[in-house]
Amino acid sequence: MRRNPERVAWVILAASFGACCLIAIGTPLAAAWYVDRAVSLELPSVTAINSTTSVHKRAAEEPTAVTSTLEDIPEGSWIYTHDSVALLAFFDQSTVTLYRDTEMALLRSQRPRFDLSSQRGSIYLLIQRGRMRLDIAAEGIHAVDFHVRTASARVFLTPGSYIVEVHGDESQVICRYGEATVAATDEVVKLQGRERVIAKYRTGLSELLPAERNLILNGDFGEPLSLGWEGYNIQSDPAEVEGRVSVMALEGRHAVLFSRRGAAQNHAETGIVQPINRDVQDVASVRLHVSVQLAHQSLPGGGYLSSEFPVIVRLDYKDVYGNDRFITHGFYYMDPVQDWPIINGEKIPPLVWFPYESGNLLDWTQLREAPPARVTSISIYASGWEYDSMVTEVELLVEE
Repeated sequence: MRRNPERVAWVILAASFGACCLIAIGTPLAAAWYVDRAVSLELPSVTAINSTTSVHKRAAEEPTAVTSTLEDIPEGSWIYTHDSVALLAFFDQSTVTLYRDTEMALLRSQRPRFDLSSQRGSIYLLIQRGRMRLDIAAEGIHAVDFHVRTASARVFLTPGSYIVEVHGDESQVICRYGEATVAATDEVVKLQGRERVIAKYRTGLSELLPAERNLILNGDFGEPLSLGWEGYNIQSDPAEVEGRVSVMALEGRHAVLFSRRGAAQNHAETGIVQPINRDVQDVASVRLHVSVQLAHQSLPGGGYLSSEFPVIVRLDYKDVYGNDRFITHGFYYMDPVQDWPIINGEKIPPLVWFPYESGNLLDWTQLREAPPARVTSISIYASGWEYDSMVTEVELLVEE
């Protein structure tokens, strides 16, 4: 069979033309696709504040101790704050503050390689436990998808300011301003300014709640006292009558009664305590509310040292410098003996319910000088010789 030179020539010419067209069209398209799709790793820095932060890089056998600033935290790294506070700075000017005892993983930190790209940057975080504040920067050349995962929720953030807390199987998302989308199980909600939501593993999302939250459990004493509280009695003379703690229903409410009667002439304290252990750094306000009724006190005022009132509320906290501190506020109705001082106490009428509001505790002088980092516990007790007093409606209200 003879070959047709003309046909072969035409085939070669057509193939060459096709290849030329493919190159002429495909190369710009491939280049455009690459320009649009190419990403670059933009790794954040972490700065330790007050103490040491640990960074465990994915390929490293041991974590790295950070006492100042560590640049370029790789994806897959875990960050542990222990007793420190850590600040992460991202490529888009967003920042994340990790408060004490927080464990977080950096899953992704990328942005488009070229300004001409139509793609979005992405920052993905996973918080295992603790508390973090996220200040998401306004959009620049490229918008950024900022996602936070917890064991019970997925959180999608727009430019704004947010708090994410994880305690056990419960996650709490608070929107200070901006808009956040929170997804859990089959539910999705949107948060806007001064709103929050709670997500629990396998049970889904709560209703939308105000940003202000109460850190006290069973503060109205509608449940047994063992839920949240532990009673105690201390006295200097064991031979004298003991104080007692009990819950009683009175005038449509439940209240805790502190009682010690029987000609006692020595010091005693009868009270209840609740551990709180919640981080309060960077909150806007902390307010204490409690309703108090005083029926009897045998020791005038607050005693010789202004430390023995028929009701005292004590708030224990750890300040930002790591020191253990506390503040107290007492209530009395019997005027003190002359020259006996009244310090951190106020006179109220007997036999009526007095609703006490502290105002913002962060404005108190002691807390301004040494701001609280973590509220550790609250104690409410009667102190003195003999006393009968009641408390209810205990609230410690924190607003982000």
